[in-house]
Amino acid sequence: MRIVLLLLFVLFHKGFSSEYDSRISSSMPLKISKRRPILSPKSIFKLGFFTPAVVGDRWYLGIWNRRFPSEVVWVANRNNPLPKPIGTLTIFKNNLDLVDQYGKSVWSTSTNGTSQRLNKSVLTGELLDNGNLVLRCSDKHDSSEFLWQSFDDPTDTLLPDMKVGWDKKSGLNKILRSWKTTDDPSTCDYTYKVEILRSEEISYSFSISNASFFSILRLSSNGALNRSTWIPRSGKFKRIDYLLPNDACDVYNTCGPNGLCDINTSPPCNCIHGFQPREQEAWELQDRESGCVPKTQSRCSGDQFLTLKNMKLPDTAESVVDMKLGLKECEKKCLNNCNCTAYANESMKNGGSGCIIWVGELLDVRKNKVAGQNLYVKMDAIYIGELHFESMELETIVQATQGFSDSNKIGKGGFGIVYKGRLLDGQEIAVKRLSKISTQGIAGFKTELSLIASVQHVNLVQLLGYCFEGGEMIIIYEYLENSSLDTFIFDESQSSKLNWEKRFQIINGITRGLLYLHQDSRYPIVHRDLKPRNVLLDKDMVPKISDFGMGNVFDKNKAEANTTNIVGTYGYMSPEYAEDGTYSTKSDVFSFGVLVLEIIYGKTNRESYKYSENEESLINYIWRYWKEGKGLDIIDPVIFDSSTFQPHEVKRCIQIGLLCVQERPEDRPTVLSVSVMLASDTMEIALPKPPGYSVRRSPLEIGSSSRKRRNEESWTVTEVTYSGIEPR
Repeated sequence: MRIVLLLLFVLFHKGFSSEYDSRISSSMPLKISKRRPILSPKSIFKLGFFTPAVVGDRWYLGIWNRRFPSEVVWVANRNNPLPKPIGTLTIFKNNLDLVDQYGKSVWSTSTNGTSQRLNKSVLTGELLDNGNLVLRCSDKHDSSEFLWQSFDDPTDTLLPDMKVGWDKKSGLNKILRSWKTTDDPSTCDYTYKVEILRSEEISYSFSISNASFFSILRLSSNGALNRSTWIPRSGKFKRIDYLLPNDACDVYNTCGPNGLCDINTSPPCNCIHGFQPREQEAWELQDRESGCVPKTQSRCSGDQFLTLKNMKLPDTAESVVDMKLGLKECEKKCLNNCNCTAYANESMKNGGSGCIIWVGELLDVRKNKVAGQNLYVKMDAIYIGELHFESMELETIVQATQGFSDSNKIGKGGFGIVYKGRLLDGQEIAVKRLSKISTQGIAGFKTELSLIASVQHVNLVQLLGYCFEGGEMIIIYEYLENSSLDTFIFDESQSSKLNWEKRFQIINGITRGLLYLHQDSRYPIVHRDLKPRNVLLDKDMVPKISDFGMGNVFDKNKAEANTTNIVGTYGYMSPEYAEDGTYSTKSDVFSFGVLVLEIIYGKTNRESYKYSENEESLINYIWRYWKEGKGLDIIDPVIFDSSTFQPHEVKRCIQIGLLCVQERPEDRPTVLSVSVMLASDTMEIALPKPPGYSVRRSPLEIGSSSRKRRNEESWTVTEVTYSGIEPR
């Protein structure tokens, strides 16, 4: 008999002494010591004794990932430590029970499993590979049937797929409770829980798609919520603290380079629009250290600025400050610097002053809760277009314009009427309502949307949205306070507001906008209807090219293209285009030349002017005076009266305008050449040849493919090949 008992004892002892044992049963308790922890089936997690103190006189039973023994994720006897790392885990009265070396219980689960069915079942305790210690019937493997699990009784740490929150069905409210100190796991006053609402379940959890990563969410002893993630590539733990009760955005550079922290979003870290995570997988695990990168690399030309409002400005370590520059000059300085990534006012006092530009990655960017500064971030213009372009409901537009009230009319043309409107948030808008009998038609409507949505530039009007509802075709633009250029230069009472300095600035602005369309936009665009009415002016008299309904994407690999649908306006169409439908960027250059001469002379090319005994167009009229050395004799008198008058500058602009309206396209300069000539006072420029005639009566009026507008002599497209935006 003694031999049999001794053999059973040996077998029993051998059963619980192996490190690889992971199950506890009523008949086979497991003895645990410092050297004999319990492993999960795949040896991912350990259940064993640890001491957080330097002097090991307090021992706790805990769980940790085998690779990271210092990251204890759960503690059993957190309020009742053992003096030595020796104990036995048994199942007693349908509960897991931890007893010390003297057989005294120091920790136990609390289940209600006292039914007769449970008494007849074989209960099993087991450490699973997800770090969950469970108590279950041996034939029950579904987590919903566990009698008890450590995932339902967390300490201070949340593991992947573990929930914190309330479950109405089980009646459990799972809460994280912090350690008292970093070396004392007993419960503290800090808790992290989900507010209980009238729902079946309110909980928070997270998961990991890549098994090589390991991540936990922990409530620290100082009340900070932090996320620790093991990144295999770096071979280290990355920890991010979310300070409580303050918000996560208070942590310096919490979202990494080019990341934007906004406490109103969940999660609070976002890449700035036009940027994407540098390491997508790490970003999804909320490791933001590597931050974000631009979706496309800067081309150092044609980039535009995204306005971020109410911002705390980025770290200024990599910035340059110039208190002498205003915001406009600051923008120009950033555009001309390939390394510039953003700019802003240095100070917001007195409406804003000074210039600060960033020349590297943007660090520690966050959106403030209440107030802050505007930050202008440089990026590919296509992403700015994506951000602002949207469909609007007709009801919203009707309310904004007070039912398309006559008192809100600010413009009219063959296309229809433009109204001023105000959205509910106070933003002012310009509403272009196409007439149902407009020659621009659906094709022109689609073309304008497609082209202007794909381009963004300070000298191009900004599209805000569109409406294609109830038979209406409506385009919504930014509202520009000073209407169109023609209302100034052709009106004696208004022209006095444009001295030479302002006119020169307008010419330069139009040049920059046209250069962007021809060369720097993603798809080169020929406008085909450039004229003073289609140049709008903002409150600072900054020009913005508008009305892209007649525009066309141009193949940069071809010198020219042809069409049977002649579009444009009398007085501005180039000879080759009016005669046989041949158009190119040089067609816009011709229109630009006419526009420049009109700005200088204050007269329209659509009228006839008398030179000697002959009636002729403005450009021929100017060319003859210029040829005789009398070009300044007939300019707008307002320019003479201005203190900003610069005769040499005016003469140079006249010469550039005449170069642009030469008859042969190959003789005309490109817009890039024009911009260079305007920027230089010393560069020698060619003498212009006689200008090409400007159409005063359409040679195609009798054609079936074109029709003349009622309010302005122009010819517009009736058929457009189109692919792109489809309003609905």
